[in-house]
Amino acid sequence: MDRILIVFSLFLFTLSQTHAADQALEAFRMVEQKNYEGAAKIYESLIQVHGATSDLCFNLGTCYLYLQRTPEARVYLERALSYQPGSEKIKNQLRYINQRIEPKIEALPAFFLYGGLVRLRDIASSQIWGWVMLTLAFVCGALGIKNNTKKSTHVLKYVKIAGFLFVITSLIYLSRKQFEYQVSAILMTNSPLKIAPEVNSQELIPLGAGTKMQVIDSLDGWWKVQLENNDQGWLPKESLAKI
Repeated sequence: MDRILIVFSLFLFTLSQTHAADQALEAFRMVEQKNYEGAAKIYESLIQVHGATSDLCFNLGTCYLYLQRTPEARVYLERALSYQPGSEKIKNQLRYINQRIEPKIEALPAFFLYGGLVRLRDIASSQIWGWVMLTLAFVCGALGIKNNTKKSTHVLKYVKIAGFLFVITSLIYLSRKQFEYQVSAILMTNSPLKIAPEVNSQELIPLGAGTKMQVIDSLDGWWKVQLENNDQGWLPKESLAKI
């Protein structure tokens, strides 16, 4: 397990209550003593009482990883990433998990311009991109007013640059917003992907616990899902945990 990146945050922090802070420190000590089961129970309690944060989800997910509970680890690490999209430590943990899941579901290669947009999109949340977009809109407006007053070609150049950046930022914001509205889930047990929402339906491919997918439809006790390679099929709802 030496390859697992461990960066347990003491998070001094959003938990203002003394008892909660004491619990967090106790969990950290348990991690140092390799008592991952005990630490996980404390992190679970903190999330239940105080709500999820990136640090709490990351620490709990990493405890689960040490306990060989790969599906639960991925659920909480993916949640941690949703709170802190640009975190490399979380992405490194998820890359490690991906290497352990069999069979591997390889994502289709993205068009290079779209891949660049996705990398930019995942640097920050839609809220931050929204503020950047509004700031650029304000700059464009201010420069436009100044240009109308002075009729300066120098100012007009900056209006065009700010306008271009506003358009790019708007596309990134919309892409991030759409991404955050997607419903993703993690497969909790090994299970075959079915061609139809029926127990006796034909099996498409076997899937390993910890596989990530997007939920695109629902019918009775089944979810229709799309894998990272764009394959689609049905899985029982009880076999999945939403991120």
